[in-house]
Order: sequence, then C-alpha cells, then structure tokens
Amino acid sequence: MITLRYFSPIFSGSLFFIFGCQRSGTTLLLSILNAHPQITCVDETEFPSPYPFPSAQRLAINKIARHYLCFKMLEHSHKLDFLKRFYPNSKILWPIRNPHSTISSMLNLVNSQGDWIDRCVITEIERLKPFFGKELENWHLSELSKVELAGIYWLYKNQYPILLKSHGFDVLEFQYEELIQNQKETLAKITNFLEIEWSDDLLNFYQKILGNLWQEVRGLTNQLIQLELAIYREN
Repeated sequence: MITLRYFSPIFSGSLFFIFGCQRSGTTLLLSILNAHPQITCVDETEFPSPYPFPSAQRLAINKIARHYLCFKMLEHSHKLDFLKRFYPNSKILWPIRNPHSTISSMLNLVNSQGDWIDRCVITEIERLKPFFGKELENWHLSELSKVELAGIYWLYKNQYPILLKSHGFDVLEFQYEELIQNQKETLAKITNFLEIEWSDDLLNFYQKILGNLWQEVRGLTNQLIQLELAIYREN
C-alpha cells in the first residue's frame, strides 16, 4: 500500500511543501510552480485524509520524470512529528495574504453547508490548540463572531512558521500580494530558496492550464464522436 511516506526515501531533499492559511493564494502558487518543467505538484484535493491518497498511485506508477515534487497540504501542516520523522529536510513555502482579503475570500467560498468559516474554522482552530492552547484560551472563543474567529485563526496559523523554524525546517514566508504585483521578482526568490533553476514557464503558467483544458475538451469530443458513430452503426 502506497502512502505519503513512500515518497520520503525517493525524493528526500527534492520534495517541498506549500503550507499556509486557507484562502491565501496557495492554489495559485501551486498552479504557477506546476508549470515549471522540473516540478510536479499535487494538490490537497487529490488526496483526502487519511493516507493513502489516490494520486499516490498515479505518481508511483508514472515514476515521476521530473526532478522535484511539491505537495500542497494545508490541512496537514500541523503534523509536526510526522514531518520531522519523514521529511526533516524538506523546504516549506508559506504565502501570507492580507487578513481582510483572506477573510473575505473565506466568506465567499460557499456551498450548501455555508461559507468556509461556517464549515471549517472551528476544526482548524482545534488543530492549532496543541501549539497555541494557552493563548487561544485567553480569547474566549465561544463569545466571538465568525469573522472574529476567522481573524484569530489567521493570526495563529501564520505564526506556525516560527514553530517550524524552531524545529529545524527551512521556511520561506512571503506576501501573496507581492506574488501578484511583483511576480517575477517573487518567483525568483522562491526558485532561489528551493535551489531550482529559473524557468520562464513560471510566468506563462496559464498557458499550461489552458492546454490541459483543451486536452480534456478534445478527449471528451472524441468520446462523443465515437458514441455517435456507435449509435449510427446500430441504426
């Protein structure tokens, strides 16, 4: 059975993580880095907890031709013991977004169960209590509004890199707004941190996304054509 641990001896120093507070541009960062010809990125939506995750099978079977592997795992960033045991040498990228924009995005991410704050913020705060329990108790969380809870979560979640660094992890914190406004400069800082050669493909990541969409559309079109031909032959 293949689990996340499977990749530890295979990639050792060439695996890195994207962590951070939810709604802070981590998905955008993943899309950009995935355009790099030497990086394969896996989003958290591809592997539900617990392990193993479906994409582990795909990655193992393909044997990953590229040199670096990136996991975006926001919900697992608190698993310090796991990271220390299996990925002590992995580097970590941590984007930080303006709290007002972050909370606004949380409120706008709505499904049938409510917005992101309604669905997730209490669970996420519980994950931080082993590290910031005393501080969080002082806020009397049960008396706070949902927006205030989101603000508390943003505050303490973005203090977690300090804890990671104190345990020997190499963490690069940067502003999400800088990634938007000074894209090339910020991406150069990221590739230098990761010790990965620069590629102009990072600045044209949207072309890869559009190309993948076109491949999906073309595949669906071919399936429809085959279906129509089969129906025609039967008639």
